[in-house]
Amino acid sequence: MWRTVLEFSRCADVRTDVCRTIHFRRESLVVRGDAYIMEYIVHGRNPESFFHFFEELSQIPRGSGNESGAADYVSAFAASRGLECYRDEMNNVLIKKPASSGYETHSAVLLQGHLDMVCVARAGVSHDFTAEPLRLVEKNGFLSAEGTTLGGDDGFAVATMLALLDDHSLVHPPLECLFTVGEETGLVGALGFDVSLLSADKMINLDSEEEHLVVNGCVGSADYTVRLKPERVELYGRVLDINIGGFSGGHSGGDIDRSRVNALRLFGRLFAELYERSPFNLVSINSGSVSNAIPCELSARIAVSDEPFVTSQLEQLFDAVRAELPPEEKRGYLRVECTKASKLTESRMLTFKSTSNLLSLLALAPCGVTRRSCADPAFVEASANIASAHVDADGDIVITLMYRSSDESMQDHMRTQLLRLCRLIGAQLTELGRYPGWSPVYDTELQRSYISAFLAVNPEYLAPEVKPIHAGLECGVIAGRSETECGRHIECISIGPDIFDIHTPSERMDIDSCERVYAAIVKALSML
Repeated sequence: MWRTVLEFSRCADVRTDVCRTIHFRRESLVVRGDAYIMEYIVHGRNPESFFHFFEELSQIPRGSGNESGAADYVSAFAASRGLECYRDEMNNVLIKKPASSGYETHSAVLLQGHLDMVCVARAGVSHDFTAEPLRLVEKNGFLSAEGTTLGGDDGFAVATMLALLDDHSLVHPPLECLFTVGEETGLVGALGFDVSLLSADKMINLDSEEEHLVVNGCVGSADYTVRLKPERVELYGRVLDINIGGFSGGHSGGDIDRSRVNALRLFGRLFAELYERSPFNLVSINSGSVSNAIPCELSARIAVSDEPFVTSQLEQLFDAVRAELPPEEKRGYLRVECTKASKLTESRMLTFKSTSNLLSLLALAPCGVTRRSCADPAFVEASANIASAHVDADGDIVITLMYRSSDESMQDHMRTQLLRLCRLIGAQLTELGRYPGWSPVYDTELQRSYISAFLAVNPEYLAPEVKPIHAGLECGVIAGRSETECGRHIECISIGPDIFDIHTPSERMDIDSCERVYAAIVKALSML
């Protein structure tokens, strides 16, 4: 499946005098003379280099915590072009490009995005995100990946910065391009990067997913794990396999108010009600993978005493819930099948008490929108996501959650709710990390410059709207640390093209939108 080739130039001519070794899918390469040539699927777009860089990046596994290959790629890019490059132990990479002629006295501008991506595969799709490249698809004006997340969040940023650094025809002030790691798992790269290396007083974050939006603020968040040490007894009764799936999932911030079904919350609701009618024992549970994605699938096993009654009750309960759902979520399913003895790998099951405790957590823990703004009801101020649940090697049940809030007091309140619930069921709560929000500021020079630039290159469109979002961005961390640690104020915006259904296998990126946003960035840099 793999060929080992050497790091390539922008035109993808891979030759033996470059030292970095990178792996690519065989079907993406052809041999011409003494070189391997990357075969691209996007052609005739402007700038073509942006799309080529995106395709090249997509050949490199880069899930959160596995960014070293992507860091190798961008570092080798800088070395081959003689650009100043700094790479830290975390694999954050900073590349600096001098100003173009006539802009030498202008203040530097920081462009920033993250190397890592959320790795989710569609049910039934086998994909090793630690070793296999993405299989990109161009269809109907969109880029997507076959059966998996695309990584447009935040491959758009990486490809944009590389294209800007690579184009010597552009006019711009000094550029500082920061490629961070671990954004999807708590902004760890931004929290650990040495901000004293930066000199910019303006920052364009490239991690938003709406073309006609200039983001000027975001909420903070906190990640938690709940560990339940269940009591178990010998397995008996009829064992049923439970599968929930077919739902949309999505981003636990941007999609949290779109009535997306959370598979873990749905399980809590349905099976807590079932438990009241006919107590059962949980054998196993598995759902979700990352804290910032709404889980859309779940598998579990339960042991019951009356299979026909349980099956009929679950059917009734699920039909009642389905009637409440929006049209796009009605395709979801609940499947119940009797497990054959030959397929059973478990010999023990949770006691009734431990089963009930887990159901209490899944049914009662904050989940979804928890508060909206009084001034602007469309803006979600606080939310919660029950993100994943699995049985670990010690037999403990581990649940991860992410809470978001624009207000620290509300964040504290939600944590206290969860803490007291954990005490009631005998579970251990651990806070994994917490990062601040980014307070919105309006009518800044950077906002005005980008909006003017967007309208100049896209005169047929309305001006982008300026507003904060209910999601986490690295702007607050980087600007906040620069202020407190270096005494340097950084003015920020966040922008990006239209990318739909991020953090799901349905993720797709609008190709025309990428062209328009890139052109607006180029124009804006010429105005700063």
